[in-house]
Amino acid sequence: MSNRAENGWASPVFTHLHSSAVHEAGHAVLAVVLGRKLQRISINRDETSDGSTGRTVDYSSPLKAIEEIAIKLAGGESAGIWYLPTDCDDDCEQIKCILKLFLMNCDGALLIHAIQKHVRDEVLLQRAPIAELALALFEKRTMSGDEAASLVKTSLCQPSPLGPNLKRLQPPYTTLH
Repeated sequence: MSNRAENGWASPVFTHLHSSAVHEAGHAVLAVVLGRKLQRISINRDETSDGSTGRTVDYSSPLKAIEEIAIKLAGGESAGIWYLPTDCDDDCEQIKCILKLFLMNCDGALLIHAIQKHVRDEVLLQRAPIAELALALFEKRTMSGDEAASLVKTSLCQPSPLGPNLKRLQPPYTTLH
């Protein structure tokens, strides 16, 4: 038996639970980077390995709606850099709603592609706090927003280029509805 299998890495249950922790940590870290307040972060230890990141949301301007899309994309991108499988269906549905309700005059596919590139770069930059938060979340299952944000802020790479990069994506024809 290989060391990976002996240490549980070959277990699909472990992979899904760890993937959920990394996925939720990605949402949380980018929320902190973009100035959102975390309320609670958790993973459920069941067959679906769902998790949640409670935080303040802000759709007050086209830029804030773009930031919300970036936070939604961060979960899948975070799991992806460690080649972990993850379910992004809920995130994708929420992104579609954001586009439809708040950014309806944009070319959605083009905007998502541009946001995703910046999110991927930020996730790579912030991989240490994402990993640290994922490990803590995997152990605790649930963390308060203050506890998670405090942990993230100790290893956050600053300054982050994400905010200025997303600001450049704000098309002049974007209207908030």
